[in-house]
Amino acid sequence: MPSPALNDLPCTRMTDDIVERINGEIHVWWSYLDQPAEVTDKCYEILSEPQRARISRYKTVQLRKRQTVSDGSLTSPVGGYLNEDPGHIELQFAKFGKPFLVRSAGGINLQFSVSHSSQIGVYAFARHRLIGVDVEE
Repeated sequence: MPSPALNDLPCTRMTDDIVERINGEIHVWWSYLDQPAEVTDKCYEILSEPQRARISRYKTVQLRKRQTVSDGSLTSPVGGYLNEDPGHIELQFAKFGKPFLVRSAGGINLQFSVSHSSQIGVYAFARHRLIGVDVEE
């Protein structure tokens, strides 16, 4: 079952009103991480080389697929909020795996948090404020 919050995973259609509203709101998106191969492939296509390398180190195919969808489900809305092609979004990962932007486009101070548990991923976005999200089984 596809996630109602994301438009054709990975999120590829951000509307102007959603992007503008982030200026005073917190947006929370979610997705199922167990997706068909064509969705996982679309997600993989937009990931950076460091993201792909990190995912390749996961021990099982299932974990690699879920992380691919999770990273794609994060990268795509980040691209939408920054008005950039998701394939050009550069994410780095802190010591314990928390993703962050290498650079912020156009002075937009986009903050985000991601959490996943088993087959569910949750993504929170805000501007000019730190944010955190957590999901557990």
